Amino acid sequence: MIRHCLINLWILTLVSLSWSTQASSDDIAGLRQLYDGTMLPGVEVATFSHAERLQPVRVVHRGESSQPLPKRTKPFPPIHFDVEGHHFDLYDYLATNRVAGMLVLKDGEIAFEDYELGIGPDTRWISFSMAKSITSTLVGVALADGSISSLDDAVVRYVPELKGSAYDGVSVRQILTMSSGVRWDETYTDPTSDRRKVLEIQIAGKPGEVLRYMGSLPRAAPPGTVWNYSTGETFVLGAIVAGATHRSLTD
Repeated sequence: MIRHCLINLWILTLVSLSWSTQASSDDIAGLRQLYDGTMLPGVEVATFSHAERLQPVRVVHRGESSQPLPKRTKPFPPIHFDVEGHHFDLYDYLATNRVAGMLVLKDGEIAFEDYELGIGPDTRWISFSMAKSITSTLVGVALADGSISSLDDAVVRYVPELKGSAYDGVSVRQILTMSSGVRWDETYTDPTSDRRKVLEIQIAGKPGEVLRYMGSLPRAAPPGTVWNYSTGETFVLGAIVAGATHRSLTD
């Protein structure tokens, strides 16, 4: 079947724009190239599978009670869907979007698992915005153990450095839902966007500078009234967790 359409369907996927994995770890791109989208196909896979070379990292060790996810015995059902009058199945989706890996969980069991482009289950792969979900989960843990009293607590209760900024008057819940009302431009390919300015701060590697930048942003709307996707607010959320628990996120 000829693949005609690009399908924007997100299901716990690890997406790559590459057909080839021939590039070695010596051929990885830089962070600016990654955000500009100026990577050759093989370099993309090499870069995404060697993310630890893009920025300094800390190892997060698994807990003592961790265990493998069980595999579901029931066969994975056929997946079919229509887009603009064209009929597709799961295999169309995987091929058309050049998906590197997909994991589908059902009731805590692995219902479907697949890897392409030369990677496998042991490949380390850049997480991108999955880190947002992990950080949000840590907020839930902090709430459960009492480190955070309520999701309606003020951000500045846990991050006093943001007092007097546009985040003063914003709740933890509003950070979780990206409805702080603080102005943010997420455009990856625009060097003047807030995301790219924060990227430059990340590349410079100056501790505390991202939070200072977030504190300098103006208000665009009253808290809780407008949703706006903001990678920067994940930094704020991480600061909330660290301030509430007095521990780093990797601990």
